[in-house]
This record gives sequence, structure tokens and C-alpha cells, in this order.
Amino acid sequence: MLGKDKRLKPRGQSGVQEILKRVQDDRTNHPLPQSLPRGREAEKLTSRFLLDPSLKRTYRPNVLTSYRLKKSAFTLAEVLVTLGIIGVVSAMTVPTLMQNHQRKVYVTQLHKTYNEMQQAFLMEMNEKNALNLKEAGLTSIGMMEGFIKRRFKVLESCPANEHCASIDYHNLNGDTINNNSILSWNNGACAIIASGAEICIDALLNRSDRTHTYNGYSSLYGFTFIDVNGAKGPNILGRDAFIMVNWDDGTLDTVNASPACRTKGVCDGESLEAIRNAAGAACEATKTHTDNQCIGKILNNNWEMTY
Repeated sequence: MLGKDKRLKPRGQSGVQEILKRVQDDRTNHPLPQSLPRGREAEKLTSRFLLDPSLKRTYRPNVLTSYRLKKSAFTLAEVLVTLGIIGVVSAMTVPTLMQNHQRKVYVTQLHKTYNEMQQAFLMEMNEKNALNLKEAGLTSIGMMEGFIKRRFKVLESCPANEHCASIDYHNLNGDTINNNSILSWNNGACAIIASGAEICIDALLNRSDRTHTYNGYSSLYGFTFIDVNGAKGPNILGRDAFIMVNWDDGTLDTVNASPACRTKGVCDGESLEAIRNAAGAACEATKTHTDNQCIGKILNNNWEMTY
């Protein structure tokens, strides 16, 4: 015990000098190791420091603390391995996270333009006390051009029967589709609106090929094109560009998703969901106006792009 160690009893200046001399002798007789011991040597050294009373007020605690700190530190190899693992995981996950984020951006822009167009249709019908867009008079190309200019802040009106820019779009399979040939717009009008999106809307022409009839219900329809960021890339059908149908009740949906199907359940197919999932060619193979599966999938999945 420290209290019974007679070597610690000297007092006064001479006692202090004696203690300092004793500490110096201890350091001389027990020098610090040049390298840290391992295994049994470490155990012996630790035991000697703990059991030797003459070292209780010298350097023993510092040596043990230093030893413990060095023993718990990471080696350079361990750090490099950890960084390598982090790099591999990041390389695997970051691209997927970026793609998911971009999908959400496209869908958000699409949803905004979609809602803006449906609100414009509704306003047109309300102002003219019409039950549908046919009664509101949107039955010719000229009337549709006037409608777009009245209801949207137009940055650029496109040439008659054409998109504002001739763009080679691609579908998700990589096939090329030119918007002024395969996707020409001969039955309506196109414009660039304030959000930067290009919209093309068909007039509701009273023709048999633009009339959907099923089980006693008939509705006029046209086709609508939305490119959420105009001429900017990637210009891929199903990513930033979409084809859909504008029905005479002012709703944007897919082919065969008629007002009677949506409001009365009288569907020319198993269900509204099934009709949307089977609207024309497969989403990844979209090429022309009747290929609406991409917007159909987004509507069925509550405005999420899961493909």
C-alpha cells in the first residue's frame, strides 16, 4: 500500500529532492521500450507496472495509456480497405439514386402540365356553360389554336400542323421517331408554354375515326402530346415526352379510357386499369399517337414512374 511505503515519507526540500532522485533512478533502471511488446511480453510488462509500488508515482500511467491508444488505432491498410468498400458501394448505389431522382423530376413536371391542361379545359367549359369540349366549340384546328393562346401563357406558337422544332425522339427501346413525320400534328395546334413544355392538342373533329362508341355511349377524342422540357434532352418517349388522349369531357387519359368507362364503369375492356396497361404498343416500344401505355402506367401507379 502507498501509505506504508517508507520511501515516500521524506518531507521538506530535502525530501522532494530525494523523491526526484528516486524517479530518475527508476527511469534509468526501467527505460521505456523502443517498440511496443506483444503477446506474453506485453502481459509481463503490464503486470510489472501494476504491481511495482515504486512506479506508482512515475511514468507507469502514461506508458499504459499510450500503449492502449496505439493498440486501438486503425492501421493504414484497414483505412484503405474501408475506403475501398465505401467507394464500391457508392459506385453501385449512386447511379440508381440519380436515375430515381430524375424519374421523379420528369413525373413532377408532367403532372404539373397535365393539371394545367385539364384546368384549362374545365375553365373553357364553365365559361361557355358547356357540358363537354364539343359544346364549348373546340371542334376545329383554328378554335384549338385560339384556346391555347387564351388559356396558356404562350412563349412560342408552333408552325401550322407542326411541332416547334424537328426532333428525333427515341423510345425506351432506342428506336428513332421524328416528331414531324411519324408524330406529325395535322389535326391540332402546338405551342411552347411558360413552363418550357411543348404541348400539342388535337381539335375534337366530328369524324368516325375520332369517335369512341361502346355499349350505347359515344365520345369524341383527339390526341395530346407533352414534352415536359421542350427541345431539351433526353427527348425520350416515356421519360420526358408523352402521348395521350384528350377526351371531350376535358380529361387526359389513354385510348379506350372513355368518359363512360371512367365515370360509369362501362368499359371496352376488363377494367380501366387494364385498358391503360394495354393502350397501344408496349411503353418501351412507343412510336405513334395511339401508343399510350407509358402515361397509362403512370396514372395506374398514382403518378410514379416505375418502368
